[in-house]
Amino acid sequence: MHELGIVFYIIRDVKKVAEEHQVKHVSSVVMNIGEVSTIVPEYLTDCWRWAADKEDLLRGCALRANII
Repeated sequence: MHELGIVFYIIRDVKKVAEEHQVKHVSSVVMNIGEVSTIVPEYLTDCWRWAADKEDLLRGCALRANII
């Protein structure tokens, strides 16, 4: 399941941008996914929920995946 690895990269990037802009909490992240990317959106959101809730910055943060 490569979705977990993708989630770790998303979290890393979101944390970096939040730090640069002195953001204390992120409430949602929107991601565009190509339909031939081999990402399973349900796996991605499950992994997101597990990983994001471990970070104070992202606790309760929603991930919305748009398939393009």
